[in-house]
Amino acid sequence: MKRALCILLSVLLLAAGALPALAAPRPKVSLEQAVKIAKKAFPVPEELTEFESNYSFYGDEPRWDLSWRAPSGSTVGGRLNISVDADHGDILSMNIWRDDSAPKAVLPKYSRTEAEKLAREVAAKIQPLFSETRLVERIDEQFWGGPISEYSFQFERMVNGYPYPDNSISIRVDANKFEVVSYRFTWDRNLDFPLPDNIIDHQQAEELFLTKAAPRLIYFRPNPEGNKERPIKLVYDLSRTTGYIVDAQTGEIKLHDNWYGPADMGALAKEQEARGMALPELSPAEQAEVDKLAELLTQEQAMAKVKQMFKISSKTKLEHAHLSKSWEYPLQRQWNFSWGFTEKNIGGESVSAGVDARTGDVLQYNYYRWSADGDKKPAVKYNKEEAEKIARDFIFKYQPDRFAACKLEEIDQPAVPLPENEQRSYSFAWVRYVNGIPFPQQGFRLVVSAETGAITSYNMIWSDHDFPDPEGAMAQEDADQKVLGDSPLTLEYLSVPQWEKDYTIEPEIKLGLYYHIRLQNLLGMMMDAKSGDYLDNQGDLLPDRDQPLFTDLEDHPAAGAVALLASKNIVQGAPDGLFHPDEAITQPAYLVMLLRTTGFQPRGEVEEGPWYKKYEKEARRQRILTDEDKLDPAATITREEAAVWTVRALGQDRIATLQNIWNVPAEDRSSIGYPGHVALYLGQNLDPDQQTSFRPGGVLTRAQAAEGMVLFLHCERY
Repeated sequence: MKRALCILLSVLLLAAGALPALAAPRPKVSLEQAVKIAKKAFPVPEELTEFESNYSFYGDEPRWDLSWRAPSGSTVGGRLNISVDADHGDILSMNIWRDDSAPKAVLPKYSRTEAEKLAREVAAKIQPLFSETRLVERIDEQFWGGPISEYSFQFERMVNGYPYPDNSISIRVDANKFEVVSYRFTWDRNLDFPLPDNIIDHQQAEELFLTKAAPRLIYFRPNPEGNKERPIKLVYDLSRTTGYIVDAQTGEIKLHDNWYGPADMGALAKEQEARGMALPELSPAEQAEVDKLAELLTQEQAMAKVKQMFKISSKTKLEHAHLSKSWEYPLQRQWNFSWGFTEKNIGGESVSAGVDARTGDVLQYNYYRWSADGDKKPAVKYNKEEAEKIARDFIFKYQPDRFAACKLEEIDQPAVPLPENEQRSYSFAWVRYVNGIPFPQQGFRLVVSAETGAITSYNMIWSDHDFPDPEGAMAQEDADQKVLGDSPLTLEYLSVPQWEKDYTIEPEIKLGLYYHIRLQNLLGMMMDAKSGDYLDNQGDLLPDRDQPLFTDLEDHPAAGAVALLASKNIVQGAPDGLFHPDEAITQPAYLVMLLRTTGFQPRGEVEEGPWYKKYEKEARRQRILTDEDKLDPAATITREEAAVWTVRALGQDRIATLQNIWNVPAEDRSSIGYPGHVALYLGQNLDPDQQTSFRPGGVLTRAQAAEGMVLFLHCERY
């Protein structure tokens, strides 16, 4: 009887233990089938002998995760991961990694065109739905000088003739081994796409789009270069241009993406001096720093400025005081303070503040209070209008002149704002205006507590600048048309959250047709308001994406080399539209071409001096030019100089200068002054005009220089 009871209990326990596993449905595709599907699509390398699997089920998506790896201690490491849909047998993803420390050239063995052909063949073989996709056109990334090891391709789903970018097949191809190293299939089979009926036309969509997302004329301050301020720019800001979408059937425009303890050093020195301790003399730079600090507010004076504007609780204790340069304005010295306290079973407070150590202006203040009782529902006493008045009165009291130059900025609200009775605080931003044009980087930002009416956050950014005259700026209408002409609205299916009035309820995802500008299609983050040139997020000129066409290269042997360099912005168009391939290249022109081949692209303002000044500075920093090397703007570069500079650009100068070990494979080796550099130049096939004699004093033509740069890009390096 006891034995029967034990058996029964064991069966019940086993059954109970099996229940969680039975909660997930049995996969339609077995592990054996999943392994066969995976290996048929992507054969497993012989060295990856260890295998493991995992089954997971999230929502309605069961999957097998398969993994092959090299055994521990193997001389060759590697791993292959493949995920298989356990319902349909689709390969969802594949990634393969193997140790590869072999030297690589900047230019890979295979072209992007060849890699695209392989990607298409693999995708079509693995996934029949590939026929319902199209390749997303890629905008060339800026050439950075390093090896191109992979090519990436994305094929987006097409429905009713329109793209649905949330569904796609993505593939990466190794550019040297010519194999697929990554594959990802993202596809929702249960979507109900609305028919493209009653679509508003493109012109109407543009008009609606521009009501919210038009380029905005602003002043922009680039980050300084070291301690040197850069000029303020007048630009059209495009940061909001990709954030809005227009419903192609209703015409509704909506926001789709929100992105938007110092000691008294003087007293210490006096004490040391009183003790008869000899103090070392200060250098001029050190003395200048001491003099500068002597003009600044002391810690006590700076703290008093904070306490004039804000009440600091007597319970709080000063925890931190620090005098330093401002990270955003390097010429500005700033006192930073923090106070705080914590009491058991009560809670605590923390306060931080920043003060301009020269002017005494309070720049930042932040207050935070927490309760030991946890997060309670707020007792709201102030509405938004009352909070705004509190903020206005506060700024006007302490900064009346500056506040008069500001305007309240409307902040993009989330799709469903918090109900009024649950709003803990209100945020406000007053933007500085100059010449009637906003300068969004400066002004005032405040947060007012809806519970107490107190200012809980205060930020002021203000400094003196010279602002460019807006005369001659592009008209708003012209800016609108240029941006939409260069980056047209795209009509495509998008999955957009549909929020209810109750923000706590998870939104329904609605599929619709929308006009918008894809971020990757926008040519820059801002546009120079006078020239119309596109700029990056630091206000620097972006490389021209249009490749120059040189009319004097037709049928020239170097035409292919020049075209390749032009595609990577290494050579640019000349004012006369010619390349002048058979003219001798000057020293600065060769140096510029060489540095651009390494990926150097100077940004920022044009410096006074010769046009190649920034290149020469970088060349000396990299030791391509030494102190003994003089750069002559009119001199043509000799073949030996080209060899020396090129070898140095590869980082091989140290070995090249070793004495009595080099055998230069040239008949005129005795006339070569840098045998190590020339030997490495010839031995690595970097000479575009290699003959039995080297001719060290001979000149290079512009065509030969371009061909040499292509050889440089093909040179393998670690």
